[in-house]
Order: sequence, then structure tokens, then C-alpha cells
Amino acid sequence: MAALRLATAAAVVFPLVVHLLVAPSRGHGPALMPLATVGAAALITPLSTPGDLPPGMARDEQIAVAVVDGFWKRHFAEYFGRKYHSPLVVGDYLGGRGPSCDGRRPLSMNAFYCKPQDFLAWDPRLMAAGYGKIGRAWVYLIIAHEWGHTIQARVNRRLVSVASELQADCLAGAELAGAQRDGPAGR
Repeated sequence: MAALRLATAAAVVFPLVVHLLVAPSRGHGPALMPLATVGAAALITPLSTPGDLPPGMARDEQIAVAVVDGFWKRHFAEYFGRKYHSPLVVGDYLGGRGPSCDGRRPLSMNAFYCKPQDFLAWDPRLMAAGYGKIGRAWVYLIIAHEWGHTIQARVNRRLVSVASELQADCLAGAELAGAQRDGPAGR
């Protein structure tokens, strides 16, 4: 029941937080728009100098990747009856200079999953902005949300909601609550 409450809260609060964090500086709606999807060799290579990032943020990104990927390694077959494979984690990119997805350049101040190439990537400036305003939980929310899109790509299409962004938020809440419930032994 607690996981359901957390997932519901995440689905309601996350889009509002993104809007409040990103929209005022850009003058329009939320910048977090999915491009597509990529896998979890955990290749998080920051393109910023360490002094540009909040202390501990890169480590939190690595932990978030390990926690969320670990959760799905332990539970995907149980929930969906098939084998799980980790996406590639490209991690940090700066502005439009990141990995292209299906021929499309990434957006600045964004995070995305690239379905055709099965990878995740994010702009460290988005992560740093949320990290500074919201705290450490921000990177976990962003990474878990994008991982939610990887799960959507791996399940039967009938199980994917038309409201895919809200479903990704719901999956993010379930991933984080489940990983916490699994505890250190599951990590």
C-alpha cells in the first residue's frame, strides 16, 4: 500500500516539480520530453568539470543507476514473466552535444530514454539545477523516471499506458520504493 501511495504521489508531484524547476527559466512548459531509449553498463562520464557539479551529484547518479537497475534485475521476470536486460547508460551530455537518438539531437536541460538504441542520457545541468533546488532525491527521480520508459519498451505493448509520462512516473515510484524495501541486501 505504501508503494502505491508513493507511486501515486510521484505521478502527481513529479510533473509539477519539473514545471516549477525548468519552465520559469525557459519561458514555456516542462523541458523533460522523452526522445526515445538506450542500456546499463553504467558508463556515466561527466562532461563538466568536477567544480561545475554539486558535490556528491555524480556519485548519486551512479548509485541511482545501480539501485534502479538492480531492482529490475531482481524483479522484472517476477512481474512480467520474461528476462530483463539492462539498457546502456550514456549518462551526462551537455546541451545538444549528446548522443543522437534515431537521428534526433538531444535537447538541452533534458533527460531521455532512446528506445531504438536502448540507452539513457541526461544533461548534467538539468541534474545540477534540480539537485540544488530539491536535493539528492532529484537525480533518483530523473533516472528512475527514464528507466520507467525502458521498462515500457520491454513489456507487452498492451501494458503501456497512453499516458506514458505518468506511467513512467508511477514506475519510478515503484522502482524506488521497491529498492528501498529490498534494502541493502538487494543492492
